[in-house]
Amino acid sequence: MGCERFDIGVRDATTGQMMNREWSAAEVLQNTPWHKRMNAQGNDVYIRPAEQERHGLG
Repeated sequence: MGCERFDIGVRDATTGQMMNREWSAAEVLQNTPWHKRMNAQGNDVYIRPAEQERHGLG
């Protein structure tokens, strides 16, 4: 069983500030070039199943 929603986090390499979003699986795949660009710029990129998916409450 796959996940439908994902938590996306990007930590700015300069400020340490986190940007958090929740995206669908399709949005995660569609934005892969953006994730790669953010990571190449030194930012940390985090992707995990959304909270409701991790607890099976969806």
